[in-house]
Amino acid sequence: VFSFFGVNLWTGANSNPDAIKTDIVLSYRKTNMFGLGFSGIIDNFSLKGDFAYFQTDDNINNILDSTLYRYWESGVQEIKLQCKELNETSSWDPDFKEIDCNNDAKFNNSQVIDNSADYLQYTFELEYSPTYDFSIISQFSVSELLNIGQADSIITSRGTIIFDPLEFFIPGIGLSNTFISSNSLSISARKFFSDMGLELSYTSMFDLDEKGSLHGVGIEYELFRNTNLLIELTKIFDNEEIQSNPFTGMKDFSRILFELKYFY
Repeated sequence: VFSFFGVNLWTGANSNPDAIKTDIVLSYRKTNMFGLGFSGIIDNFSLKGDFAYFQTDDNINNILDSTLYRYWESGVQEIKLQCKELNETSSWDPDFKEIDCNNDAKFNNSQVIDNSADYLQYTFELEYSPTYDFSIISQFSVSELLNIGQADSIITSRGTIIFDPLEFFIPGIGLSNTFISSNSLSISARKFFSDMGLELSYTSMFDLDEKGSLHGVGIEYELFRNTNLLIELTKIFDNEEIQSNPFTGMKDFSRILFELKYFY
């Protein structure tokens, strides 16, 4: 699972040792999963269920000052540039000693975020398909965080930077919609008119903690034997009264889609 691992802290050793620059480090978490599932069919109804327990960790055994070290070219160049600007703006001062900017960039230490976490996920799905050209699917999904690593912080001249793994944690493996909702109900319906070459669809997802909802309607029409036209409208609603709400960031992705499909 691709995740935020922490930062490397760089400064100008002589030009400005208090101005900290952060190199954000992303990498992959190791995740173990234990799960079980079931499925059954009764007449036109099918029922499915899955339950899984996840253990995830960044797989870092020894946390040292240079655990995440890597040479940061763009950051080093930025420190060099600021160093040169300092040399130029201070050249009028007879007491100022020019700094060797080629050797000014200094790696201080790595700050690692604790990515370890345990979580549960389970989902139940009910599908009704009376005919081959019509179906309704409803899915109830829950992701529950059991344990997560300890928060940490960096104290700088500009303030304190909080490293809270809860703020950055996304399960990644498991249910696909957990990045936006940990407790949701999804409903989708599809109707195909074979004699007209027309398909109607509806998709929705409701956050059961009332953070927001997503709705989509679509129509796909067969223009020619190998060419289809798809028109789709997606609208995302959020609850602005709930802070740190993923739906608030996602609502800008509401859209109207026109797509031409060609099959060969």
